[in-house]
Amino acid sequence: MSKTALTQELVSGLANGTLPQTVLLYGPHGSGQQHIVEQVITDTLSQGMHSPDCLIIRRPEGKTRVSLAQVHEARDFLSRSPMVGDTKIVALFDTDFLGVEGQNALLKAIEEPHASSRILLVSSYRRLLPTILSRCYQREVIAEDWKRSDLDLDWNGEMLRYLEVITSPIHVRMDYITEILEA
Repeated sequence: MSKTALTQELVSGLANGTLPQTVLLYGPHGSGQQHIVEQVITDTLSQGMHSPDCLIIRRPEGKTRVSLAQVHEARDFLSRSPMVGDTKIVALFDTDFLGVEGQNALLKAIEEPHASSRILLVSSYRRLLPTILSRCYQREVIAEDWKRSDLDLDWNGEMLRYLEVITSPIHVRMDYITEILEA
């Protein structure tokens, strides 16, 4: 599914009330999950939702973790009724950088949702507790650039070989790199 189609699916789900309470967009870093969530919020705000009903949480600059205080802020935000309209959105970027306490606090918000709340999670590595993952509507985002063949790799043949090599011992990887460089 293209990023545009996924964005429109999420926006229309928000508009007609069919979007699950918690959505996890995951994929390799830089594949566009954050952009999709930002676009969903922008499109939703342009359709009449007001910004006081939307909270965006990111890992603070220079910090290694999303703080527990930020997760508590999100839980408090979600526990209140919307100021305008009938939906509140929390977008939590960098979920891979939540500590165990933060994940447990997030889990409480997911398990005890306010009817009007929607939580959009963005992850690159899916390092979340299995209990969180099991309660999310999960959508994988694949970088469209990866589908191009800039390296002239046959996707079904050479790419499968590459995927095997990257999980191999270092000497196997070095042989593979040497083979490519000599070609």
